[in-house]
Amino acid sequence: MVIIINQVILTEKLRIISTLWTSIRSGKNLCHESYEMRAIFINAAKDLRVSDCEEERMMPSQVRVKISHGGICGSDLHYFNHGKVGFSKLREPMILGHEVSGFVSDVGEDVGGLAIGDLVAINPAKTCGQCQFCKENRSNQCSSMQFFGSALLFPHIQGAFREEVVVNANQCFKFRSSNPGVAALVEPLSVVLHAIRKSENVNGRRVLISGAGPIGLIAAALCIFYGAESVSIMDIETYPLSLAQKLGVQNTFDMKNNSLELENYAAAEGNFDLLFECSGAEQALISGMNVLNPGSKIIQLGIAAEFCLPVIQLTAKEFELIGSWRFSGEFSQAVNLLEAGEIDLTPLISHEIPFLDAETAFLTASNRKEAMKVQLCF
Repeated sequence: MVIIINQVILTEKLRIISTLWTSIRSGKNLCHESYEMRAIFINAAKDLRVSDCEEERMMPSQVRVKISHGGICGSDLHYFNHGKVGFSKLREPMILGHEVSGFVSDVGEDVGGLAIGDLVAINPAKTCGQCQFCKENRSNQCSSMQFFGSALLFPHIQGAFREEVVVNANQCFKFRSSNPGVAALVEPLSVVLHAIRKSENVNGRRVLISGAGPIGLIAAALCIFYGAESVSIMDIETYPLSLAQKLGVQNTFDMKNNSLELENYAAAEGNFDLLFECSGAEQALISGMNVLNPGSKIIQLGIAAEFCLPVIQLTAKEFELIGSWRFSGEFSQAVNLLEAGEIDLTPLISHEIPFLDAETAFLTASNRKEAMKVQLCF
């Protein structure tokens, strides 16, 4: 398997270098020549199109990356299904995508450490590095954040589901020992690493996770990796719960077909002391709070919709409710974990679909009965 992966990477490097050399010999400037490039645009809810997009100009401190793989995230699905994510509403056509990897195809003259053909995971967050939050190592709260595929600002920040993208060199993290599909998992892994850091410690804890989507399952895998005493997860679909069992989760709770199972478990074997809420569903949060020990922490990652909070229970049981938003300095940590093979997230990749068949890919990703992490192949 490793030999095959290395052959794929080597072949792609040689193809890029050969193409560039051919263009130089013919007198063409491939990287600045105008050519047709395609991207996946969301125009409104259920209106997804693969259309031409403009080539980006590259500055001396930037690199051009030929996108290889892109994972469809929950936020991408919200734009596709509803035309919005929380307060971020579509007001113009926008290129989706922020979980991407690819091969460097051009390097700015001021860039060091990256070369044509390198496989890189791309950090989708472009931060200023100068504001109060960036200086406090809270770059996820950057005052002028530009995050791939976000409709929060207007004009929208265009995403990375396109054949090529230009990014700052410091957004590229070289992958030396993995494949493009694994490299595209760095971003969601970073999100969960940030949540783990917000919890302060999972070692020896009895952890409950609500929502067995990609983020919930990554949270489960990390809690096991970092030494949780036990890891349990609840969901309303059987397919993601079966994946959780394959990852080593001790207890799975089917809240659709047996909603009393969690309460019975709590009464018989004791409560939990840490909740990662990954679904964004009001009932999931309430169900989790019902079986938490007093003084427990709740790390809120899910952002599907606004919902009511049981403040009396929050106060009386002295819970700590902690929001966790994207990631800050965890991106390089995620790269290291995946490169070293310390955590294996490949079981989460359920489908790989050509980007030209984007609508099928998004419909597939929306089906939680059969799909987990759907990746687009460029």
